[in-house]
Amino acid sequence: MAAELQDDSGSPQRSASSEKGLMVVDLALELHRRAKVFALAGDTLRAKQLIESCIEQMGSATVSFPHGSRILQLCETLLEAWNTEGVVLQAEENDLVAELERSVTEALRQVPVLKVLRLENHLSLQGNKGKCPSGGHALLLA
Repeated sequence: MAAELQDDSGSPQRSASSEKGLMVVDLALELHRRAKVFALAGDTLRAKQLIESCIEQMGSATVSFPHGSRILQLCETLLEAWNTEGVVLQAEENDLVAELERSVTEALRQVPVLKVLRLENHLSLQGNKGKCPSGGHALLLA
């Protein structure tokens, strides 16, 4: 896969686990975007629920990536900030989220479309039914 999924030694790690992890992080990023929309609209309860789901999804995805990968580093940095400072929409966080979105999008582009569709089906069977990852990025890979 892309450099984002390489470990410290620089060797590419391409596995179903890391590809599934990409889909879960993509979902978490979509939940984060929706939470920002609700927060700006003044619906703090829904925003808080979405952020809690975002943190849960991103936390569960971190085990899917090789040690030292850029995507893992970004996820861990965001999770640490969100868990210690609370979710505050600051410029640094927005930069990290934007970098993570770019990295995930680039990595997903390298996953064959049929494999992505199978992963989406697998995730929906695991309880994420009806939650479309990042506005459907994965479906636009063709």
